Amino acid sequence: MTDAEGRSNPEVAAMLAGAQTYFPFLRRAQDLELVFGIGEDLFATILRELGPGISDRCALLFLTYCRDYPTRRRLGITFDVSASTATSEITRFLEAMEGHFPLDWNRRREAGSCGGMLASCWSLIDSTSFRIEKPGRDQALFFSGHHHTHEMKYEVVTNLAGRVVYLSPPFAGSSHDMAIYRATQEQVCCVRVFPSPLTTGGVQLVLAPGELMLGDRAYLGAAAAAKVACGYREPVTREERRLNEEIVRQRILIENTFGRIKSKWRILRDRWRHSLGRLHPRVLRTLIKIHNLDLDLHPMRAAAPPRVLAEEEDADEAEEVEMRPAFYVADDELFFEEDPE
Repeated sequence: MTDAEGRSNPEVAAMLAGAQTYFPFLRRAQDLELVFGIGEDLFATILRELGPGISDRCALLFLTYCRDYPTRRRLGITFDVSASTATSEITRFLEAMEGHFPLDWNRRREAGSCGGMLASCWSLIDSTSFRIEKPGRDQALFFSGHHHTHEMKYEVVTNLAGRVVYLSPPFAGSSHDMAIYRATQEQVCCVRVFPSPLTTGGVQLVLAPGELMLGDRAYLGAAAAAKVACGYREPVTREERRLNEEIVRQRILIENTFGRIKSKWRILRDRWRHSLGRLHPRVLRTLIKIHNLDLDLHPMRAAAPPRVLAEEEDADEAEEVEMRPAFYVADDELFFEEDPE
């Protein structure tokens, strides 16, 4: 048996043979990624790291559950086990992944900074939401007026390579991004915090002096000014407009990260059918870890380079952009440094 690069690999052969037990239509190792969401190399890496306590069947069952999101009974029929055994295998895989591949906050700067006007920004911050079934109580708490559905929300920080370095506890869908930020970073009580043991105590995102995260205009305000650069709500000057344009160009990377994770795993796109307990945060964290591992094999596009003026623009404006000033934060306001005379 050979892998995608034509190399003889006994691990890939054993993996494919195990998968063919439950999916006889599989013929090539390359088909594993289409069916289970990850390639043979990443699959072998995960099993090697988790050790002999996690079998091929356990890993394949969990990946099938997240990839297609079938009912537990249907999942058990596919793998010739009972629904309760399928649930136990899912839980066992989640518990094994909790002790491996941690989200490393210290890796936020390994992909470099945005450069140009945003040279002090090394990471991206935003919130993302996941649909849930209508809860039996506190329906208004979980209802998102923006998406007109019931949701849970998480705050995420990535570096400029798309690697997730921080994931917040879950919050109810009616929580504003700034409310989530204040609840996690300033220990401010947020009445919309999802009632879960995972929300006790926020994780402080410690930044180096002068370092900023890049966020959208939901983070405007004094509360996040010292840590988040988000531009201007109503830009007036040319520098302010250019800063907003540059932020939009750089921020698209974190939106692409959300799209890459959700498009691959149906469990994150469909409505969450289970109780609102600890399972959803654990599943999400595990899939984010798999996403981070996959980046080593299939990198996302590089961050957008600083904007370069078109040739037809006049020389005076080109010279001005070449010397465009950096910005800094003082007294909870954003200022541009003056160019030296």
